[in-house]
Amino acid sequence: GAGEEDLLATPGGSIDEVMGTFPVSDDTAVMVREDSIWLEFVTGDVLAPFRFTRMVGAKGSRARHSIQITPFGIVVLTKDDVIVVSQSGWESIGEPIRRQLHSEIATYKDVVSSYDPIRQEYRLGTLSHVWRWSFVDKGWTKDFYDFGIRNLEFVDYSRLGLTFDELPETFDDLDGSFDDLVRDEESQSMWLVSTSGMAFKESPVLGNDAGVNAQLEIRTGLLQGGTYLDKTELIEAQLEYESEEVQLLQFEYSLDKGNTWNNYSQVSTEITTGPKVLAVRRTLTSHNLQVRVRTENLGKLTVLSLNLFVVKGVRVNP
Repeated sequence: GAGEEDLLATPGGSIDEVMGTFPVSDDTAVMVREDSIWLEFVTGDVLAPFRFTRMVGAKGSRARHSIQITPFGIVVLTKDDVIVVSQSGWESIGEPIRRQLHSEIATYKDVVSSYDPIRQEYRLGTLSHVWRWSFVDKGWTKDFYDFGIRNLEFVDYSRLGLTFDELPETFDDLDGSFDDLVRDEESQSMWLVSTSGMAFKESPVLGNDAGVNAQLEIRTGLLQGGTYLDKTELIEAQLEYESEEVQLLQFEYSLDKGNTWNNYSQVSTEITTGPKVLAVRRTLTSHNLQVRVRTENLGKLTVLSLNLFVVKGVRVNP
């Protein structure tokens, strides 16, 4: 009489473990299981208060800590993708990164996640990396850290209770450590906990590139000017950018799916007052061709787009 009868049967006799149930409205919730995703409805019947309907099979998750409620839907790391689930269905957002992402995951139970309401980003932590999906820009960004990540969480201090120093009368007169308990000036921020147990707060000041050097890399997928039977001929690479400093950019190409890289060209940017296009012209014909642009000393540089001009080459096996 608990309304659980629909969940007892599992196809093929396998155990379809429940990872969690997440409300999407007053009378509907999404239930994520290891091999499927279900909708749960309130029936109004006290003898069977819930009704369950399977939304999709063979699309579940083993990473229960990857599931996050966002204003855009329930984000789930599945066994082959990252999807956003709503009452009306699900949508894939992990297609551009799913091969690289899943190759980094050793144990799904160790994957952690959080939602950043300020940036409107879903964050997924694996090993010492954090993948960020922007619901505004509809794209992924990968952050690298020099420590393993055990947990990450967005904290809103304004929703916490008062500190001792903010309590009235006799509490506020206490000296020493009690009186030192004051609220941080920054009321909202993302926190990361390392595998060694240390906690780190993300700083919006150090999160930009103003005076802080960092590496930059833009990498393409496999370039194809014809069919998979043809070689690809690269004619020109164009980079659209804005820069407040002169930067040395390294253009490289790979013929083995990114395992090794060869020099294509080196060129320096100019100081700009608006978008500018930098062109590199060198003909290169090969198969399984990829291109990347990188710099070891990123300053005040904004990359707007990377455009490659390719044509169909000769047959791989003429």
